[in-house]
Amino acid sequence: MPSGAEYADRLLKQLREALSEHLTGVEAELEAVEGDLSAGIARIQQKIGPVRNLDLPGAESLFSALIDSVARERIEIDREREALESGLEEIAQEKEELGGARDALERDKGDVLRERLELAREREALGDAREEAHRAAAPPPSSGGDLELLAKFAREIRAKETQEEILNLLLDAALPHAPRVVLMVVRPGGFVGWSSRGYPEDVARRLAGSTVALTDSPLLRGALQATSHLAAEDLSEERALVSVIGTSATPLIAFPVRALRRLVAVLLASGDAARGCNLAPLAVILDATEMSIENLALRVLQDVGMARLPAEAPAPAIPEARASRAEPQAAPPPPASPPEERAAPLAERAATVAPPRETPRAEQSEEERIHSEAKRFARLLVSEIKLYNQARVVEGRQNRDLYVRLKRDIDKSREMYERRFSSTVARKVDYFHDELVRILGENDPSTLGSDYSGPTAES
Repeated sequence: MPSGAEYADRLLKQLREALSEHLTGVEAELEAVEGDLSAGIARIQQKIGPVRNLDLPGAESLFSALIDSVARERIEIDREREALESGLEEIAQEKEELGGARDALERDKGDVLRERLELAREREALGDAREEAHRAAAPPPSSGGDLELLAKFAREIRAKETQEEILNLLLDAALPHAPRVVLMVVRPGGFVGWSSRGYPEDVARRLAGSTVALTDSPLLRGALQATSHLAAEDLSEERALVSVIGTSATPLIAFPVRALRRLVAVLLASGDAARGCNLAPLAVILDATEMSIENLALRVLQDVGMARLPAEAPAPAIPEARASRAEPQAAPPPPASPPEERAAPLAERAATVAPPRETPRAEQSEEERIHSEAKRFARLLVSEIKLYNQARVVEGRQNRDLYVRLKRDIDKSREMYERRFSSTVARKVDYFHDELVRILGENDPSTLGSDYSGPTAES
C-alpha cells in the first residue's frame, strides 16, 4: 500500500503536468511584454535626449529681468499705498476741522442774532423821514414782543431739516412784521411765486406758480446782485410784478435770500393802510434763514462724509447784517445770461460720496444709523423736488399723474438715493418711495399715477 508521501509526490507530479502547458504560454507572454517595454523605453529615451541636452541661451537673463520688473512694481505699489494712507489722514483731519467749525457756528448763533438785532435797530434809528411816515400809521411794536418772536423763531428754525421747512417758517415769522409777504423762487430767466402770507385766499392761490420774467421787474433783477434789501417807491416799472402780487402798496421791499453765496429766492414785503413793514426784525429773520440754509448744507455734507465743500460752491461766510433803510437802490443792468435755475440741491452735492463710516453711538446700532441716514436723505431729496415744482405738484395731485409730470426730477433723485444706499441694509426698505407718497402724494399712492413702477425694496 503506497504511503502518504508517495500520494503527495504523485499528486504534485500530476499538477505540474496539468499546468506545464499553461505556464509555458504565460512565460511567452511575459517575454513579449518585456520586449515591448524595452523597445518603448528606448524610444522615449531617444526622444528625451535632445530635450535634455537643449541649450536655452538667455533664459537666465530673461528670468532675472522678470524678477527685477516684479520688484519695481512692488516698490511702486508700496509708494501708492503710503500716499493713499497719507491722503486718508488729511481727509480725516479736515473732516474733524469741519465738525469743529460747525459746532462753533452753532454756539455763536445766538450771539450773532443778538448783535445783528442791535445793529439793525441802530440802523433803523438812522432811517429818513419817509420811512418813518410809512410806519406811523401803526402803533410801534414793543421791543420785548419783537425779541420774544425772534427767540421763538430761532428755537424753531433749529429743528427744521429741509429747505422747504425753513422757507415756510421764514414766511410765518415774517408775517407779524409785514402785512403781506410772498416768496419768489429763482428760476431760469425769472422768478416763480412759491408761497405767501397775508393775502386773500384767491390771491394766494394765484400767486403760487405765477411767473415774472427777469426783464419785466427792475426790483427782482436788482436782487440778483444786491447785498442788502431793496425798496421800490415807484411801481410804474413794476406792472408785471404788481399784476402777480395784486397790490400797489409802497414801498415794496425785496429781501434777497442766499445760500452758499447763490440767490435762492426773494422775499417781497409790503404794508397796507393800517401799518407798514418793521424792517429790523425782518432783516434779522432773513439773516437767520440764510444761516440755517447754509448750516443745513454743512450738516448734509458732513453726514455723507464730504470733507470739503465743492469747488463751485465757496465755503459759506456769516452774512453781513441787512441794511435797514428803505431807500430805493438803482437796479443793476441785466446780466449777460439768465440766472442759474437754483443753487445745486444739497443732496445732489453729496450723491457721489460713499456713506460715512463713523463709530455708532452707544444707543444706536450701525444698522439703525444707516436706516436713519437713508430716511433723512430720501426726505431731503423729495422735499427739494416739491420745493422747486410747487405748481406741477398741485396739478399732479389733481390729475393723479405726479410721476409723469416730475419724471426727470424723480428719476434723477432716485438714482442719487440708490447710488448711496443700494448696497446697504437700507435696501430692505424703500424710503425714497415712502417719501414720494408722503410729501408729493400727501399719503395717497394713487396720485403718482399708473406710470410709476412703485417701490424697489427687497422685502
